[in-house]
Amino acid sequence: MQLHYIFSGSVQGVGFRYTAEKMARSFGIKGWVKNLANGKVELVAQGLSKNIEMFIHGLKMDFAISSLEQYEEPPAVFDCFSVK
Repeated sequence: MQLHYIFSGSVQGVGFRYTAEKMARSFGIKGWVKNLANGKVELVAQGLSKNIEMFIHGLKMDFAISSLEQYEEPPAVFDCFSVK
């Protein structure tokens, strides 16, 4: 399964991307995360549905996320989880 997310809130300048990278690897999630010019963060997560759910829950617990957009998309090929 692959899900695409847009996070809003206090998500830039607070270690969000590097925390996401570390957490994703612990859950076996592949994909990427990057800051957007509008202050939001974009993230693609690929893995088992249960693991993605726990990964996103962990991010919600660690950061002040005011809104979260989620889209399912066809899987791409990723070797790991990276910060862009």
